[in-house]
Amino acid sequence: MQMGGTERSGHSVYTLALIWVLKDNPSKRFYEALGCNEVQRQEIEIGGKKLQEIADWLDI
Repeated sequence: MQMGGTERSGHSVYTLALIWVLKDNPSKRFYEALGCNEVQRQEIEIGGKKLQEIADWLDI
């Protein structure tokens, strides 16, 4: 997960999170319920199996 943010009064304030989740992972519904917006897809390989991975921006 990557985070994006700004600095206020010497403290970091994060407003965005980039979350990668496997397309077929049932847990992705958790992120969808939080309001994630899909920004990218890519194919990865784990254990010799090709899988789709989805990147989502989450406004926190």
